[in-house]
Amino acid sequence: MYSHSKYSKLKIFSTAMVLRDPYLINILDSRGGDGLRGLQNLGNTCYMNSILQCLSSTEDLVKYFMNIYSQFVNYKSRTKGLVAKEFSNVIKNLWSQSGRSFQCQQFKDSIGEYKDMFKHYDQQDSHEFLTILLDWLHDDLNQPEDNRVILGASKETGEEDWGHWTKANNSIIQQLFYGQQKSTVSCDTCFEKSVTFEPFSSLSLPLPSEGNKCTLSDCLQLYLNGESICGWHCPRCKRSRDATKKLDIMRLPPYLIIHLKRFSSNGYKKNSNVEFSRTDLDMSNFINGLEHRNWKYCLYGVSNHIGSLDGGHYTASCLKKSINKWYKFDDVRVYEIDPSTICSSEAYILFYCRKN
Repeated sequence: MYSHSKYSKLKIFSTAMVLRDPYLINILDSRGGDGLRGLQNLGNTCYMNSILQCLSSTEDLVKYFMNIYSQFVNYKSRTKGLVAKEFSNVIKNLWSQSGRSFQCQQFKDSIGEYKDMFKHYDQQDSHEFLTILLDWLHDDLNQPEDNRVILGASKETGEEDWGHWTKANNSIIQQLFYGQQKSTVSCDTCFEKSVTFEPFSSLSLPLPSEGNKCTLSDCLQLYLNGESICGWHCPRCKRSRDATKKLDIMRLPPYLIIHLKRFSSNGYKKNSNVEFSRTDLDMSNFINGLEHRNWKYCLYGVSNHIGSLDGGHYTASCLKKSINKWYKFDDVRVYEIDPSTICSSEAYILFYCRKN
């Protein structure tokens, strides 16, 4: 728990309080759009279109950017609030009624100003784009809580580290998408341990090396099993040693993004069919923190990849909760799909929302 001085009042921007506002809850209906507009391919920008459609299906994020984001813009950020502004324009266009597709050239131009890899029209990795975009949006909307006092938080469970990190990192992006994991590196010779706590915006899970079928649980267990590393400088041995690195998930966000690591360092792609739950992902067996709550999630978006890394194509499969139907977003083409087709070897990034 965090304790606060009686001489200072805690100023907290609460996502839950803002998004429970009745006006905001009904804002999508009042705009009249259905969120089913396609995005024109500007030239190998399907990776970008796929991620934008998945984020446009993230209801709490859409409510925020449709109405109130401008109250929290940090103009001292690296991108001076420009990425948040252009992202808001994309969301508003995707939920407007004017036509079935539109061109988000201004958004692409704005991200190209700050990252050369997005300046041109080469194919990029959708997970890398998502990670950078969330980082930029967080920076554009960050409102540090300078007057928060952190007392009595546990060091062992990561609560203290989380408290200090969220004191300096307070945005809608952090509150919706960020969790925390613990990294423990142990020397194989003297068993000295080094423990660090790290925030994450997505979990990048390895796929089993053998077999064409596996489950998401298999991937999660493999992620948490630990791995051998070479050349770790042991502080006790005072020399490079073989070591074991173990990860533990300590805290999960309301919106959980899971990246399936289909591509190896040499560009080889694993086309394994990963079975994952669409309506009832239970993460309680994979979290090691002390925080007790409902760890069940529902799927609402998938970034799909077809083909090779260089010559492939990205699409999105998204649930529109207001009508409880799944749609495929293939650039400008948008059409309803059978939910049973979502779990396939094309699934690359999974977007989950915590139940209730």
